[in-house]
Amino acid sequence: MDKLVHEDKPQFSLLLRIIVWFTIAIVLFMALVTLNNGDEDAYTMVGTAIFIVLVFWAVIPRKYCIYEDKIKVELGKPFSLTVRFDNIKYAGKPRGKFTVGINFVTSFRNTVEIDPKKGMNVNITPGNREVFLDSLNGALERWREEHPAI
Repeated sequence: MDKLVHEDKPQFSLLLRIIVWFTIAIVLFMALVTLNNGDEDAYTMVGTAIFIVLVFWAVIPRKYCIYEDKIKVELGKPFSLTVRFDNIKYAGKPRGKFTVGINFVTSFRNTVEIDPKKGMNVNITPGNREVFLDSLNGALERWREEHPAI
């Protein structure tokens, strides 16, 4: 079993909350509007709202875990994304104004960019960026000392 070094919850912005709830509310409102035109359209819109909720549930991060040899972004169960330390080239504050890659950014403040040797950048938003980066860089440094050939 991997030893957990640090765990952090994502920082959620008000804008993200508004986008999520507004999208669901619009679809449910459309379901109510189409109820007069026939049950089939209303059921389709309710099904669409349920699908949107499931997509948001699956892709919005729940927590960020730093282990001795990897970072794990935990999404809605059973989904997660793992970046192994042997694949990390850079981890820190974003180097540019805009970052391209896999974005689990839940706020525009305190973003952390993880640049792998292979694959796309991973961008996350831990609750406390400084503490998270201290833990991540410490774990990454210890791992690199134990695995100098990699």
